[in-house]
Amino acid sequence: MRQLYFLVPGTSGAFRGGGLFAELKTLALAQEICGAALVTYRQREAEHPFWRTCCVGAIAALRLCHRLGL
Repeated sequence: MRQLYFLVPGTSGAFRGGGLFAELKTLALAQEICGAALVTYRQREAEHPFWRTCCVGAIAALRLCHRLGL
């Protein structure tokens, strides 16, 4: 099964709120049934991978699927 990535801008400071709480709860549910990880895209954090360093292969695969019309 594929790994799910939950993209959030960050998890501290200005990024804390109801939307982040809902995303974290959804992540916890997804982790019970498949591989899932929290990935940040605006703020780099030691405890979570940054999107440019962890999702390069996934982004390339999405671009290929888009070009092929899949």
